Amino acid sequence: MFTWDTSNNPSSSLRMSANAESIVLEHLPENGRYNKIMITITGPDGNEVYRQYSVKRNNTVINLRGVYDGNYFLNVYFHFGDAYWSYYPSHQPTIVKSGSRCWFSSPPLTTYNSIQMHSWPVTSDFLKRNLVSTSQYQCKRQAIVECAQAITQRSLFPYTKMMAIHDFVAQHIAYDMDALSTGKYRYNDNSALATLHHGKGVCQGYTNLSIALLRALGIPAMEVESYALGQDTAGGWEDSRNSSATSANHVLTAAYVNHRWRVMDITWDSDLVVINGERTKKTGTGISHRYFDTTPSMLSLSHKIIQNT
Repeated sequence: MFTWDTSNNPSSSLRMSANAESIVLEHLPENGRYNKIMITITGPDGNEVYRQYSVKRNNTVINLRGVYDGNYFLNVYFHFGDAYWSYYPSHQPTIVKSGSRCWFSSPPLTTYNSIQMHSWPVTSDFLKRNLVSTSQYQCKRQAIVECAQAITQRSLFPYTKMMAIHDFVAQHIAYDMDALSTGKYRYNDNSALATLHHGKGVCQGYTNLSIALLRALGIPAMEVESYALGQDTAGGWEDSRNSSATSANHVLTAAYVNHRWRVMDITWDSDLVVINGERTKKTGTGISHRYFDTTPSMLSLSHKIIQNT
């Protein structure tokens, strides 16, 4: 493929295109907290063959004329504070260089994940089922309703309401590393109300809260189980233990907005954690929109959808 988009939302997406022997960063995410970027290209052996520093600017060109034919990994780093932070997970986009042409190679699970995402029902009965209040998604409770209304009071459209809820949950809920490391997350109350009250949780809490807030606004929302690399895993999709996984280790949020199911990984877009009882920041870069309305290609770098509805 000759274009690469991380998100279906134009303002959030890191959009790249392949043109002859160049990669063009057509659009950088609209985030005012960074002003410099670093681009690296490495070979399968881990050796770096290209590095470029640039100010924050759309249409930055990466010239590959001096790079030998082969497969390479590309990564983009954003400068925050006194450090550069990777935008992509370790299994980043693959560039194929051949003669005077280059292109992006689709991650192995792109077709699979795309089929899963496009197979989710859009019937009225199914959408109604994903609006109900449950013990985990208490969307009718006053605290949830008032919170959802307050979050979205300046949002006119369902899509901007979805983004407002994504941002609120990512900004206010911290990932509970203590519960994860001790295994207590299995017994904790991860419902929407509990997560909102305590301001922390694991991925189940992020998902339950976002679903309840969306449903409180009349936006159908559901949980999507996934197998995510890096969640107590080793290696990438080349390892059959990962690519053939049938059990989930992570959950995502899907919202039905503008006639389509849209996927968010709010857990991975948050920058807050709780470690030894202390609430702190993972990187200090703030919330991200890497996985807001994410594309199948971006999702497939690190996630395999498990749940079939």
